[in-house]
Amino acid sequence: MVRTSPLRGGGLEFKSRPAHQKGEQMMDEAYKKAVNLVIKNIQKAGRYITAFNTNIDAIVKVNSTSLRINKKTEEYIKKSLSSGFKREIWKIEDLYLALFLSIKRGKADEWLISRKEVYDDIAKRFSPIELRMGGQAGIMANVLGALGVETIVHCAILSEEQCSLFEKNVYAVRKMNGEYKVVPVKDAAKKGIYSTYNWIFEFAKGTEFKTETLQAIAPRDNRFIATWDPKNSKMEIDKDFKDGICGLLKNVEWFVVSGYQLLRERYNGETYADRIKESVSLLKEIRKKGVKIHLELASTHSLKIRREIVKKVFPVIDSLGFNEVEMTSFMEAMSKKVIDEHDSVSLYTGISEIMKKYGNIRRVHAHDLGYYLAITKNYLPTEILRDSLLFSSTLAATKAIHGRVTRKNIKDGLDTPISERGKEMIKKLSNHLNDENFESSWCMELNGKSLSAIATKVVKNPVSTVGLGDTISI
Repeated sequence: MVRTSPLRGGGLEFKSRPAHQKGEQMMDEAYKKAVNLVIKNIQKAGRYITAFNTNIDAIVKVNSTSLRINKKTEEYIKKSLSSGFKREIWKIEDLYLALFLSIKRGKADEWLISRKEVYDDIAKRFSPIELRMGGQAGIMANVLGALGVETIVHCAILSEEQCSLFEKNVYAVRKMNGEYKVVPVKDAAKKGIYSTYNWIFEFAKGTEFKTETLQAIAPRDNRFIATWDPKNSKMEIDKDFKDGICGLLKNVEWFVVSGYQLLRERYNGETYADRIKESVSLLKEIRKKGVKIHLELASTHSLKIRREIVKKVFPVIDSLGFNEVEMTSFMEAMSKKVIDEHDSVSLYTGISEIMKKYGNIRRVHAHDLGYYLAITKNYLPTEILRDSLLFSSTLAATKAIHGRVTRKNIKDGLDTPISERGKEMIKKLSNHLNDENFESSWCMELNGKSLSAIATKVVKNPVSTVGLGDTISI
């Protein structure tokens, strides 16, 4: 990924320091050196492609007032909690059920809106405070573009409103005068096309969802996403992109793919398996030309779809990214069980099992609250792997502070404190690995692989939590 490619031949030489020399000052210095090193070398990165899900996010800040519900909705939530529910929004009561669950657990989650009438009802009830670039492909393209990395983005709806949200250095594929070309995405906009919004409900730690018989208090800042995205939920690939991209791969290093979480089990005349098959066919063609493939996972509720992703997509990728919850659900799809998803040892074990089963995957990067963990094989030296994680942590902190990343504000994330929970998780993993130096060096060679785990910068009051995982994985 971009945070690693420019760093070949460089790195911080502190891995041999003993554990007793660790401390906040040493960690902060490691962060600063890593960020400066990447900024110095970022222009050496080749082109990137991000696909497939790009959309517009309508940001809503929820509080106890906006979460007031009537008796009918309260009873619906209680009944659903006791008798079970589908993770889809068929009526407005399902939205409040999802918000209650997300707030109570403090978990990021995403449910599909299944009816246009419900989408319209949500638009009447809630007023967004801001419209932002949404979708993993769109968010990652913007971060890369802001860093000065040329990026080709796939966009199923090239509306003028959508295209206006992209940063510089972001391009699209268009057929012009009978020839496929890469053009600035803002010049690729198609007139007369209208956008749809995904609704992002953000809540702060301590937010209450309370009725006479129900109570949920958010244990941390997070968000819930209600998705209405007919094209992306079918993983429709833009014709110009599909037909032209393989002839436009000069200087492309990575193809970053995401969006499978939006698939439904059935469509008119098709299933999720048909949609996955079409995308995998394109990935195979691109990979044959020497471009590396990274898959960024997201919350995917259907076990059938997760199993199909594991079966068909995992074998054709080089790199994989996810958070702790996503790892647990995809390990289930592999018929594996995670003992404690909020534990660094479990995360390490899960990554190791995935890489053992799928030998083609040379890099796995996972993020949990307060720390990141990555393992590579035959790809990166340990120090460079660690420095890349330090840089991505700084980027994520900057995005949490400002809502977006620019070349001018990259270093702002450095002023954020390092997570105490992250330090605890690194210590626990260090004890598991029986290597006391790992606690202070945050990297090591292990069984022919490079391993790094870092305590991250965590912003106390983020402007937004949407896209932080995507920023981390770039």
